[in-house]
Amino acid sequence: MKGFLAIAFVCCLVQAIESCTVIEDGTSVLATHNMLRARHGAPNLSYDAKLASHAAAYSKKLCETNTFDHDKNELSHYKEGENLYYGKTSVQVDVCLATYKWYNEVNDMEWNKLPTFYNFLPVPSNLGHFTQLVWKGTSKVGCGTAYRKEGTTYKTYITCRYSSPGNVIGQFPMNVAPTSKSRLGLTDVCSGCSDSDPAYCSTINAATDCTRGFFGIADICKKTCGKC
Repeated sequence: MKGFLAIAFVCCLVQAIESCTVIEDGTSVLATHNMLRARHGAPNLSYDAKLASHAAAYSKKLCETNTFDHDKNELSHYKEGENLYYGKTSVQVDVCLATYKWYNEVNDMEWNKLPTFYNFLPVPSNLGHFTQLVWKGTSKVGCGTAYRKEGTTYKTYITCRYSSPGNVIGQFPMNVAPTSKSRLGLTDVCSGCSDSDPAYCSTINAATDCTRGFFGIADICKKTCGKC
């Protein structure tokens, strides 16, 4: 699988509008988000239809223009936070997978930097999805997916919008908390995606994912579809 999280940019290759299928992901996004937030003492999110509508529209825009980047002007106008995912797979992926990809950035957190480096400088691109996901001051979420099929490949764009937005400079220590579980205690993180789900299994690259903390698979998490 070739997967990218937001901050990456893909050159424009305009596609026909009708080639993209758009899905508002509904309340199904809550279970995964809230399970992961609970690990860090963050309160449950509620579903917001307006956020979901904005998210679906933005995923559609990315899909139709074959681009991948945040629209900071739009986010400022709506006063929303955002996580983005883009993937090229043999089967369609869903927001469950994207959410775990974002959360897995926890493995790159250097918690001693939370009150200093992370708090006073723009959040590093390899951490911002995780910190938005578990941001305590965020109370609402809505997500949307757009995809198109090119031959045997699905190109999938997933957007989640958040209110109030996270990753606010100067507010990290009170909004992002370490997990109460050890770094190795990630087995339950895998419970949201089935081990036999083709959309999940197609994303596992045995050459790389089995040796790094991709959801904590291999020795930590057994949902490896027999690839590790």
